[in-house]
Amino acid sequence: MDARDFKMRIGKYPKEVLRYLMRIRTRYVTIYHLQTSMKIEREEAKNIMYDLMEDGIIEKYQTTFRISLDFWKERSKI
Repeated sequence: MDARDFKMRIGKYPKEVLRYLMRIRTRYVTIYHLQTSMKIEREEAKNIMYDLMEDGIIEKYQTTFRISLDFWKERSKI
């Protein structure tokens, strides 16, 4: 799977998303939810996933998120 094409319904697979966030080395990811998007650091994205899982929000509402990597930001440093 090409990381740039990574899209996942976190509502169904929160643990897989966390594992993915721990594996990647990109500093920034973008989280898409409904009509909004938020570019944040990968560590912060992991914390958000943990919080959502602990609060039961993901299981209760089957909230749908998409996460994509911000490769442009990484390449611009080179």
